[in-house]
Amino acid sequence: MSRAGGQPDPLPPDRLAIECRFLRRTIISGRLDGPVATLCQHPVRDGFDCVGPFMEDLPTACRLWEQRGR
Repeated sequence: MSRAGGQPDPLPPDRLAIECRFLRRTIISGRLDGPVATLCQHPVRDGFDCVGPFMEDLPTACRLWEQRGR
């Protein structure tokens, strides 16, 4: 999505990757980047690494993000 003039819509600051309903955190031994894996379970990306980010309070740019139920 974009605004008039071709500028992308700003990301909502509360859209954190850690709160996505499709996020699955697991441990996979033998991974080259470490054993902790953050995988996406959305039907479009199922099994691929989540796009994140998981640092600070930076919002995710993932367009598949949905809020996890509380």
